[in-house]
Amino acid sequence: MNAIIMAVYASLLASSAAISSDNPWTDVQTPTRQPAQIYGTYGAGCIAGAKALPLNGLGYQVVHPSRNRMYGHPNLLSFVQDFTAKVSEQKIVMLAADAALPRGGPMPEDHASHNIGIDIDFWFKQDSRALTRILTASERETIEPIPLANLDKNELLENAWNWRYETILKTAASDPRVERIFVHPTIKKKLCANSNNHQDWLRKIRPWWGHNYHFHTRLACPEDSANCVSQESAQTIACDETLDWWFSDEWREEYEKRKRGNVSPSVTPLPTLPAACDAVLNWKP
Repeated sequence: MNAIIMAVYASLLASSAAISSDNPWTDVQTPTRQPAQIYGTYGAGCIAGAKALPLNGLGYQVVHPSRNRMYGHPNLLSFVQDFTAKVSEQKIVMLAADAALPRGGPMPEDHASHNIGIDIDFWFKQDSRALTRILTASERETIEPIPLANLDKNELLENAWNWRYETILKTAASDPRVERIFVHPTIKKKLCANSNNHQDWLRKIRPWWGHNYHFHTRLACPEDSANCVSQESAQTIACDETLDWWFSDEWREEYEKRKRGNVSPSVTPLPTLPAACDAVLNWKP
């Protein structure tokens, strides 16, 4: 594995640790009433003036709304509405899960990013009830995702894949607002196996730990947020040795380390946020 790739994955053990339970961002229940403005990075930042994604829209329904994590920059809300409207033409209804907390900031234990209101998770699961009606409040809270890949075996589950998932990912990645889409490595491998997919949209599909039941869509920083720190755009479709690593002995060693760490995760302190985030956190009407 080359030095650049190794440097990327050297940080993964730390990113899997649980965020401190003493997290004031989870206590804030409402966004600030200010013009939308992002401060910081995907993994260490916040957002003023976030908007709540409506629970229902053309081609999507929100699940687990009690978590209060469906806030984002207006760019994110418009992306969701445009993307799901397109896939609805194929009789697809997306289940939308976590975006950001009301003012962004560090998420609880299960997210290392989602800080600045331009990340959102969608489940791959298609629910027949959501195709025909609005889910009840109880259904939204109790519905569970269905994995496509076995994490330990690092392979797609038998008969788990269907054409809808490729349509969904291509539609989302083809949107110019999208910077990255994180999926389980086996899903990237499945897409790479189809030579017809070797187009520009595929470079945005990136393998990452977990993500076997959902895909994480990340937008680029909006033009109205000068203090939003974006990441470098992916330059290649990455159906090469960078993908091969995810199926190597070296990957297996790293996976086992992470798995042992997740049994008894260490608690990491909250990341250092931009100074402007203090005012966002403490804003009062």
